[in-house]
Amino acid sequence: ALIAPGSDNLLTTLYVVDPIWVNFSVSESDILKIKKEVQAKKLDWPKNMNFQVEAILSDGTVIPAEGYIDFANPALQQSTGTMLIRAILPNPKLQIYPGQFVRVIVKGATRPNAILVPQSAVQQGQQGIFVYVIQGGKAAVRPVTAGDWYQNNWIIEEGLAAGDIVIVEGVNKVQNHSPVTIQHLIPAPRSSP
Repeated sequence: ALIAPGSDNLLTTLYVVDPIWVNFSVSESDILKIKKEVQAKKLDWPKNMNFQVEAILSDGTVIPAEGYIDFANPALQQSTGTMLIRAILPNPKLQIYPGQFVRVIVKGATRPNAILVPQSAVQQGQQGIFVYVIQGGKAAVRPVTAGDWYQNNWIIEEGLAAGDIVIVEGVNKVQNHSPVTIQHLIPAPRSSP
């Protein structure tokens, strides 16, 4: 006999690949930051904690099907200081394999009244992070506190208000108090399919 009764030898392993489980961790510092933002009303959870999860392969391929979180360990792992979370993603094309590493994007939380500024408009100087705004037809340095990135934008936490006009093009040519001309960008018409 190859295996005797009571033996711990493994004959085979079975995997479910569609849907597939994607396990990921969130650091304790990120958990605390998120908790503070929720308490300060800077971040809103989705109804029924219904988060969607998107996977990105190591080559940058985004898996178009969105999964959902089905488990979050209530305890932090002491060895890593992280919370284990599990998502279930549809995998009909078998793009994700067991044991494969992917990045995840968790969607569903919103930032009410968030101010987004293109990354190219946010500058770093001797006094810290700033943007140029237009005041009275002239450029003015405005110190800001930048938070997280969202796509190609910074989330500005402090320093800007709704209605402020931020210079987003030609920032490298701008100097404090220099006159500027506002040009409104008109989107190009869409071509017919």
